[in-house]
Amino acid sequence: MNTLNKISGIIEKIVDVFLIAAFMTMTAAYFSGVVARYVFNLGIPWAEELTRYLNVAMVMLGSSTLARYGAHTNITVLELAAKGKSRKAVKVFQQILTILFFSFAARIGVGFAATAKHISSNMRMPMSVMYYVMSLAFALLAFQTLVYTCNLLSGKEGK
Repeated sequence: MNTLNKISGIIEKIVDVFLIAAFMTMTAAYFSGVVARYVFNLGIPWAEELTRYLNVAMVMLGSSTLARYGAHTNITVLELAAKGKSRKAVKVFQQILTILFFSFAARIGVGFAATAKHISSNMRMPMSVMYYVMSLAFALLAFQTLVYTCNLLSGKEGK
């Protein structure tokens, strides 16, 4: 369990560094686009597209940090209705379903990305790159949810 938490922590730090770098890049690109448009009457065609793709990557990859702590939005009606040990069982069951969903989405995403042949309009980037980012995000979500579930079962929730 300790090893899983260490790997989870390393992944979280890598994602955090990516989030900071992506946000800085996104801010610089968007600011440059606005300045170019209003000061020089020129547009930077790829700036908005880069900002959009970085924003998607930030949301998807950053959500794995939430999964590590069980902080995702969920419907807790069943948890609240259950009492004692059955509440924990319901919560674990929900997490297992979540892991299965994220794993399934990651697998489908890899297959989808492998067949993507089109490129983005302004940056001329293969769209498979974005699809692989989505697949990576789902895989990280599945892993971090697994770590959270193991911590929940061992009584170390939120570590």
